[in-house]
Amino acid sequence: MRTKLLTVVLGAALVGCGPSSVLNEWDRAEINDSESLREWSFGSAPQVYSGAGLLATAAIVAAEQASEGGCPVQKVEGETTTYTGGCTDTDGNAWLGKATVKGGTEQEEGTADYRFEDFGYSQAAACDSGATSTERFVIAGTAVATATGEAGETRFTFDLRIDETSVDSATCSPERQTMAFSYTGRSVTDGSRSTWNGSGRVGTEAQGTVEVATQDEVVDNSVCAREALSGTTTLKGKDTTAVITYDGATACSELSTVTWTLDGVAMGAVNGIACSSAAGAPLGFALLGLLGLGLKRRRS
Repeated sequence: MRTKLLTVVLGAALVGCGPSSVLNEWDRAEINDSESLREWSFGSAPQVYSGAGLLATAAIVAAEQASEGGCPVQKVEGETTTYTGGCTDTDGNAWLGKATVKGGTEQEEGTADYRFEDFGYSQAAACDSGATSTERFVIAGTAVATATGEAGETRFTFDLRIDETSVDSATCSPERQTMAFSYTGRSVTDGSRSTWNGSGRVGTEAQGTVEVATQDEVVDNSVCAREALSGTTTLKGKDTTAVITYDGATACSELSTVTWTLDGVAMGAVNGIACSSAAGAPLGFALLGLLGLGLKRRRS
């Protein structure tokens, strides 16, 4: 049932006092070469949207599946569904905290609102030696997206902290990761083309934080499926500022190549800067597929 959720690097916004306020405790990350640029380029607006949606949805999908056995406890009141832990499911996973989901699942407009109160689960993990350890996933904060079907617009705000403990099967030692992000953005979709704007911060406890801002990133998979057509994403690290310029409209590459600058100095081209899997998708899929998948009931 467990999903490797923290392999996605996401973006974040100016931090308040919510779960993502832990970003204030971490150092700024270094951005000084193509490798670090690739690592933090996932802070672009469409990547933030699809990545945050994956995190929120994965937690709810896992809860939805397990709740069919009675844990976590599911309660439906109109368009609001709650999942409450403090119990053990039929697979032996211990559920924690509470998740509240508001919003419909069938229309292509409206608001999907996820709120997590240290929600997640822990489970036993088998090691190569035959011993066992414990894996754990907990998410706190909010993921909200509002779509206007006729206008083709989606506005989204994320304030999340994710804690995951995985287990090295060879050594049987726990490996803890913490990620946090807070981000506000907007996309406008017209047919297969979507234009993205947003800003915020992304961080992990191990790697630090980066401030990010995307301006008019245009994605259209029918023109170039490997990279964005135009626009920029700015990444501010510890002592440097990098700017990615997307050029898929004139130089679409299978290698997802973009140009970039570091503190205003042209650094040439770099490969491996792809656009989001959600970019170019129909509005209903982007909102409901990423933020509403877990709400679809498997009952009459």
